[in-house]
Amino acid sequence: MKNVKLNLVRFAETMLGKVNIGFLLAGLAPGLTDAAISALVGGIAADILAKYIQEQSTRSEAIDIRERAEQAANRIEEASEIINELQIELRERSAHLDQLAKKVARQEEEAMHWANLASINEELASSFTRELERRVGEQLRAELHRGRRKRQISAVAVWLITLLASAFAGAVVQHWWATGMLLP
Repeated sequence: MKNVKLNLVRFAETMLGKVNIGFLLAGLAPGLTDAAISALVGGIAADILAKYIQEQSTRSEAIDIRERAEQAANRIEEASEIINELQIELRERSAHLDQLAKKVARQEEEAMHWANLASINEELASSFTRELERRVGEQLRAELHRGRRKRQISAVAVWLITLLASAFAGAVVQHWWATGMLLP
């Protein structure tokens, strides 16, 4: 029984560390019964076990917290890389949009320039266009009247030639049909 008591005392000393239970129990040991010592050692062992479990859960929580912190740091790093890439892309697109805006502004200025020229020259251009249309129309009518007789005569000649050629072709086909020589 003394060996069990000494072993429990040593276990309690190692687990508690700073408190020396051995001297405490050695001073009280002559007046204590085995049941009292067992109860005292059992209580101390329960306290030590509770502290040990608490330390282990605290350590596992600390390890879990460290892992979560590392994961969070990795995610933050990935997010910052993505944000940097997006910023670079936004800068490039912004530069491209600035170029497009400048190009549109230049084209607007050019369109305004041509619109101003058109409004200035619109009256002159419309009178010029009317005169040009009138003269071209007169020339076309004159050309139509000049060759009108020749076109009518040539149209009648072509019509007669077509009529004679179709009559001849019809007579040939009728002859072949009647003689049965249409197909070889």
